Amino acid sequence: MHHYRPPHAPQQEAADRLEPNTERHSDQWRQWRDSDQWKEWNQTIAPVIAARRRALRLLGDKQAVKILFDEIAPRFADRQGGYTRVLRLAKPRLGDAGTRAILELVGKNDRVRKKATKPSFDSEVSEPKPAAPATAESGEAAAE
Repeated sequence: MHHYRPPHAPQQEAADRLEPNTERHSDQWRQWRDSDQWKEWNQTIAPVIAARRRALRLLGDKQAVKILFDEIAPRFADRQGGYTRVLRLAKPRLGDAGTRAILELVGKNDRVRKKATKPSFDSEVSEPKPAAPATAESGEAAAE
């Protein structure tokens, strides 16, 4: 059995249900290959294979694609989108002054803002200071 994507992927789960539990190149496997069930499996697994090939074309490394699909992808199974965060760096690149950035994969509890707790004061509460009296200039400006 070849798993092209983690089992959480809907296409992979459907293909796994259609795949036989026999060893490859056995008589039962050959019968399955000639059946309509194989055609259905082939149609189901095609998007999974296409996604891996597209990633391989972009990354250029089979090991990187394997890590991406087998280890990183399951972390984002429940997420509908927004997998990355781009942080622009203030200093441009030396030489051509190109914009630099950091690309992050977002996490589950990443950058959660926590509400600050109010500071507690001792029992001695100081009296609030009275407002400063209005100056002649500010009084004249208010009258106009």
